[in-house]
Amino acid sequence: MKRALWATLIALAMVAGRLSAAEASYESGLRAFVREDYAQALKDWLVEAEKGNPHAQHNVAVIYDSGRGIPPDPVEARKWYERAAAQGVPDAQNNLGMLYSKGRGTEPDQARAIELWTAATRGGNALAEFNLGLAYARGQGVPKDLERARELFQSAAAKNLPDAQLALGQVYYHGFGVQPDLQEARRWFELAAKRNPEARRMLAQLDRELPAAADAESEPQPEPEPQVQTAAAPPPQQPSPSPSLAPATGGASSQSDASTLASASPAAQEEEAGPAPAAIEEQGSGAAAAAAPEGIRLWLGSLPSPDKAAAQWSRMQQTFSDLLQPLEMDVAEVERDKRKFYRLLAGPVPDRERGREICRLLQERDPQAWCKVVGTP
Repeated sequence: MKRALWATLIALAMVAGRLSAAEASYESGLRAFVREDYAQALKDWLVEAEKGNPHAQHNVAVIYDSGRGIPPDPVEARKWYERAAAQGVPDAQNNLGMLYSKGRGTEPDQARAIELWTAATRGGNALAEFNLGLAYARGQGVPKDLERARELFQSAAAKNLPDAQLALGQVYYHGFGVQPDLQEARRWFELAAKRNPEARRMLAQLDRELPAAADAESEPQPEPEPQVQTAAAPPPQQPSPSPSLAPATGGASSQSDASTLASASPAAQEEEAGPAPAAIEEQGSGAAAAAAPEGIRLWLGSLPSPDKAAAQWSRMQQTFSDLLQPLEMDVAEVERDKRKFYRLLAGPVPDRERGREICRLLQERDPQAWCKVVGTP
């Protein structure tokens, strides 16, 4: 992959003399981004974005959205996504829909998100198909329609989007709108497992079940805690916005190792965004079976198993890397109403004030995120 990337850069250098001034500026931004000089990339792309280049506008938005080299600025990101989306860039339409769905940089507006995702699906954008499928699965901004959700997941899965492959596997595993089909579920879990830890867990679960147990009750599913939005049925969780850079020419932007930002996931990026098995708040009464580690930590939710807690931590690190990267994961087992939960904890943090600040920033980016400061110095 690295050889292909460098070959591309060398080819760009060879043709630079034949590029127009605008194209040269755009390509210099790509080269700066590849060498992680995000300030220079932003400078080069802003020149062309101001002139109306829709792909440069999209890339500027991605920089502000993901906070590469600068503090994240969803308001500025929305401004540039709006301009690129108005010129028909599918990636910009998808990412702008994410901002509206989550209320980042604007008031939450699910109807507008649906409109943008629908437009992006017409351009073949897999992430938009996935997001729209989640909306139909839950009935968020559109009438609940599991058949339509399955069709959208199917289309995105065929484009090799791991989150959609996982979602489709869960559709067949749980029988959401279809007859349960463990063989079909396995096929999609195996495809997703190459890049998705939750799919690997589902495969392991299938291996523990007899083929005739398609209707057996599955292990408890966590309450959805989407990065953007999450389907109640099927329960796959959505990746965080996965902004991707646009090519210098052509219609829809494409994602590649050289052109995809990692946010959280950004999903492609990490895969980047990988599904986010959601954390849940424990209900009921009861004492913890195991105390949390000493020190001040962030409580980032409770999951039904240690594996899910680890997978959730991996996704959150990718999505909020600037906030969580210095911290280490701990898992504390608790019992509520005869049910066990596993608290996902991150820390230690220097003091409660810093912990509250991290939670504030995390929930500012994702209003649905669970974050509480716990523990003692």
